[in-house]
Amino acid sequence: MRFHQKVHPSTLADDSVAQFLEYLVVERNVTPSTLIIAFNALMYLFKQVLGREGIQIPDYSRARKAKKLPVVLSRTEVRQFVRHAGWLFDLRPA
Repeated sequence: MRFHQKVHPSTLADDSVAQFLEYLVVERNVTPSTLIIAFNALMYLFKQVLGREGIQIPDYSRARKAKKLPVVLSRTEVRQFVRHAGWLFDLRPA
């Protein structure tokens, strides 16, 4: 693995996998779905390809979904929107 100076994966300890996953979260700032894909790919590599059934990954930082603030329009912006696009919804002010 390149992360561990090109050491063959069959010689890596379980905590080396946790270090790599931690690196993805902290340094590379990957999304939770990307982290899950990386984790599953590593599990496939170790279990199916290398035949290591008893692999135990220590705890590592989990990627967190970014919190997004809702977009809120001011009263003025709503009035402008209705004035310019109200005909789409038949909402023009009387």
